[in-house]
Amino acid sequence: MNEFRPICLICCIYKDCGKFVGFEIKMCIGKIISKCYSAFVLGRQILDGVLTLNEIVDFAKRSK
Repeated sequence: MNEFRPICLICCIYKDCGKFVGFEIKMCIGKIISKCYSAFVLGRQILDGVLTLNEIVDFAKRSK
């Protein structure tokens, strides 16, 4: 009986540890990732760079 551990509690421990690690990474990822990357930072989306490049190409085509 001393070694008894309900399975549901074991899963909760892993879930809580994962949330804690994710929260810590979220707090410092802006310092780790360079500003030239357009994803993985709060407030930026992965398609921002693609949309910006598309606008630049369209502008270059119109100005010729």
